[in-house]
Amino acid sequence: MDLQRQYEDDFVMTQQFAVVTFMNRVYAWMTLGLAVTGVTAFAINVMGIAVNPALMLISFAGTVGLVFFLSWTAHRLPATVAIGGYLLFAVLEGLFFSLIFLRYPMATISMTFFITAGLFGFMALFGTITKKDLSGVGALCFVGLIGILIAILAQVLVGTLFGIDTGQFNLVISIVGVVVFIGLTAYDAQKIKQLSAAGETSTGLVIVGALALYLDFINLFLFLLRIFGSRD
Repeated sequence: MDLQRQYEDDFVMTQQFAVVTFMNRVYAWMTLGLAVTGVTAFAINVMGIAVNPALMLISFAGTVGLVFFLSWTAHRLPATVAIGGYLLFAVLEGLFFSLIFLRYPMATISMTFFITAGLFGFMALFGTITKKDLSGVGALCFVGLIGILIAILAQVLVGTLFGIDTGQFNLVISIVGVVVFIGLTAYDAQKIKQLSAAGETSTGLVIVGALALYLDFINLFLFLLRIFGSRD
């Protein structure tokens, strides 16, 4: 009996260690991706490199394409390909974020980043430790995300075609966006824990998890920046 209990305890400890190791890898790659994006954006700004509309369009198309490509295939790709695609995505995002240094004061960017980090960390921790199934929250937030995309498109069309000031509408969209990505952060953190607990620990899945959390963090940051930046 003692030997069986010891075996069960060792198995549980081994499984818990595997879960923690997997999640540490996910968060490490997410952090590296954010660092690559930040360094790329800062370097472009410091060197005074002009980011023309064509380059921005290529960057946007590349990031969207890589998100879908990695999300659907990274778990089947060789580790080096999955990692390379993720780092390329982070660099392309840096091209877009280089414009933020031109549009917003550094004090606002810094403040927003630390607020984002605090909110993200709290919700990721909540999603990891909660016993409540967050599948419903994830589905609701996904519907909310689609609604935000439609609202942003409508805002652009109304502002462009009719010249109507959509400042207040922009604030509403930003607040809803913050709520949506707070929920998605908790949902994705829980999903990543469940994947690792099921024994799914490949490098490709690490990259998929890191990409999901990266997108949660970045979008939370952008919506918060729209709120705080509108006051400058």
